[in-house]
Amino acid sequence: MQRGINTRGIHGGEKSDPVTRALKTPIYASNTFSYSSMEEFFEDAANAYGINPEETTYFYTRTANPTTNALELKLASIIGCKGTLTTSSGMAAITFAILANYQAGTKILASDSVYRSTNQFTSEILPKLGIPYDYLDFRDLNTLEEQLQDNTYSVVHFESPANPTMRCYDIKAICDLVHEYNAESNVTFDNTFASPICQQPLELGVDFEIHSSSKYLNGHGDALGGVIACNDTEILSEFRRQFCETLGQTPSSFNSYLILRGLKTIGLRVKKQSENALTIAKFLEGHQKVTRVYYPGLPSHPQFEIAKKQMTPFGGMLAFELKSQDHITSFLNNKLQLIKLAMDLGDIQTLIEFPYIMTHYDLEYDLKIQTGITEQLLRLSIGIEDIKDLITDLDQALNQI
Repeated sequence: MQRGINTRGIHGGEKSDPVTRALKTPIYASNTFSYSSMEEFFEDAANAYGINPEETTYFYTRTANPTTNALELKLASIIGCKGTLTTSSGMAAITFAILANYQAGTKILASDSVYRSTNQFTSEILPKLGIPYDYLDFRDLNTLEEQLQDNTYSVVHFESPANPTMRCYDIKAICDLVHEYNAESNVTFDNTFASPICQQPLELGVDFEIHSSSKYLNGHGDALGGVIACNDTEILSEFRRQFCETLGQTPSSFNSYLILRGLKTIGLRVKKQSENALTIAKFLEGHQKVTRVYYPGLPSHPQFEIAKKQMTPFGGMLAFELKSQDHITSFLNNKLQLIKLAMDLGDIQTLIEFPYIMTHYDLEYDLKIQTGITEQLLRLSIGIEDIKDLITDLDQALNQI
């Protein structure tokens, strides 16, 4: 029986401690694990890479840890997949998923509208490794089809909604094209903005779903982490051997514990954040000081029909534009009383940032303009505060411009 998301968030992956009968998974703050014999060691070592996640055993925390294993089982339950691999950060998950799937003699294709650090990875790190890549606007499916016909890509990477412009892409249509023209290609997809509550990309054809678990999965802004999810546990087992054992980008047991704790309320949090975001998007769209609002749940969003097909609800992220950078400076300088100016998202408290000179400060100017990151754009990550308080804060700050 497929249980509801809130039930899975609470119970998925959790087992009462067999010794103490503790109801919550503890923090196993141990680098290594001892054995009564060499036979026991060899038996445990054989299961440490987690082909069957339920039977994972432990000999060194760089490979597997009981707290982290509980987190991975809960993530698999919430995402609705056969297995997950956790990492030390969201960027660790993105970079490894791309590198692990790359095949020599092919190329990497990425959407031109991706997270700034993802862009930095493809444009600065990949060339040093001799790995060719292309950027493309994934909104244009005809051009994408031509590109796939003329090139061999082992990895195609994108995100939707895109950070920070809220552009949405037709996930199923893109995956269908990729797999039609490049049968051996793997689609890696960053689902951080939507979270597994709003969008299930694996069901739409994505091969590897990625999250920065520092964001909505944790939800409290106090732990870094990342996750790669898929439906092939043998591949994940190989990734674990390559990534965790060799490259060492594993999460700490303490961060795993914090994210495990945060996941228990993800269904309630994201539902409330989505409700607040839609109400605020409608408010901003009607405000005289605001020139444009970008939220997938608004009929005015350019990809509203696409978003309706693949998102429900529409998430807690939105962007909006003011008339000029001077207006933005006036708006942000000591006007907001409740909403904090900070470069994060997915937190239970509402945060605002200016992408042009904050999160995407070092993106090339032409790419900023091409992807809609203008000097008038602000990004809002909506929290779970009372909606009247958030609207009052935004209204009083806007009216002071």
